[in-house]
Amino acid sequence: MRPASPSSSAAPPSASPSSSPPPRSPSSRPKPEPLPLPLHPPPTTASQQNPAGNILVLGDFNAQENEESFKILERGNPSIGVAPLTDLLPGLGRQNPKTTTHSSGRAIDHILFGSNLAGEILPDTAFVLGTMDRPAGANWRTTPPPPGYASDHYPVSVDILPINKPAAAATPATPTPAPAPANPK
Repeated sequence: MRPASPSSSAAPPSASPSSSPPPRSPSSRPKPEPLPLPLHPPPTTASQQNPAGNILVLGDFNAQENEESFKILERGNPSIGVAPLTDLLPGLGRQNPKTTTHSSGRAIDHILFGSNLAGEILPDTAFVLGTMDRPAGANWRTTPPPPGYASDHYPVSVDILPINKPAAAATPATPTPAPAPANPK
């Protein structure tokens, strides 16, 4: 039997068994591991299920048009069947107070549409609805919202006039007759 080497079983002289390691600074904390990509295929997208369908995505994206998460939607991804979308309100932001979509002065609410819907959007109907908000420069943590306040996001809207309807929706459903009541005796 070989004797244990001093370095393999003994604790370093400066460390005591009951002491805990010194706290780490935020910069020395281990970085989280990236999440693994899913091993299953991605879900079927609306543009794959119905390539002739109308796609309209609107509301709170929490992303400006120059951010990658927004650009991905504009580019689409044909390799997985995701069609590119067009921004109906491009160029929004601080330059025009009538077109900001958030109380911070940013444009982070959008209206995106697929190419099949282009002919059904009524021209010049997209807009940002002005709503009650705190005064400019107010601290949202300490300034209470005014009466009628709904959100720090302003609603976006557009009018569409459906032209092409799916065949199933165009054909009225045949009503199913109600069962005859049982004869009580």
